[in-house]
Amino acid sequence: MSGNVFLDTNVLVYANDTAEPKKQGVARTLIKDVLHAGNGVISVQVLSEFWVTVTRKIHTPLSISTARQEAA
Repeated sequence: MSGNVFLDTNVLVYANDTAEPKKQGVARTLIKDVLHAGNGVISVQVLSEFWVTVTRKIHTPLSISTARQEAA
């Protein structure tokens, strides 16, 4: 991948949502590729939306400590 890649909330949420295993795998692969390339961009708003969604709205919410690790 070349250039910056903006990671949207949905990508981060699906990477942590066990209720959607196919989407989870795709999201994790995308995140891994972006991290490897070093060209990922995430906004503060995306992190805020991620936090609310993974700690309150998904089928199996993440614990606060796990969500904190994922957001770091």
